[in-house]
Amino acid sequence: MQLGNGKRAILRKFNRDNNSNYYDDQNYEDVPIKIIPFKVEDVIKFGLSTCPEATGYFQIDRRIDVIEGDQILFKNSTYTILKLSDIWLFGRVENKIAYVK
Repeated sequence: MQLGNGKRAILRKFNRDNNSNYYDDQNYEDVPIKIIPFKVEDVIKFGLSTCPEATGYFQIDRRIDVIEGDQILFKNSTYTILKLSDIWLFGRVENKIAYVK
């Protein structure tokens, strides 16, 4: 699964430095990324696990530093990453699926 026809989005990475403010919502970095959006029906059809509270799914490249709690800004909407799942191909992680709300 390659990111062939990815769409542009912005990944808002929170709290990546080593300061004492653990939950500082003003401490973030915006990084442009490419994602592939999925609907719930597509994820079920591909046989991936689902998350009950997720409203959407995005496929992200494996080299991007993303953790739960980060936000994705896509088409004038803000999505918060609830859970990450790895997509394995030939013994290594090829992509990540972000469950968003």
